[in-house]
Amino acid sequence: MLPGQEVRVAPDSREMVPVKVAKDFASRGAPLTWLSVDLDKAAGKVTERPTREQIPLNAQEQLIVELYSK
Repeated sequence: MLPGQEVRVAPDSREMVPVKVAKDFASRGAPLTWLSVDLDKAAGKVTERPTREQIPLNAQEQLIVELYSK
């Protein structure tokens, strides 16, 4: 996604269990500086392009590259 792009959950889908779990998860922890989230509207907007260090990902990319290069 690019800065300025927004994603919303359809009103009919807001009561689905995965959406409720995601909203609960989003309300915990430190907010991302590059993402604006409106839990009441079930919407999110990219405010700036994140750097690799700003993306919380528990993965080692080098190991993935090594696996697929075999």
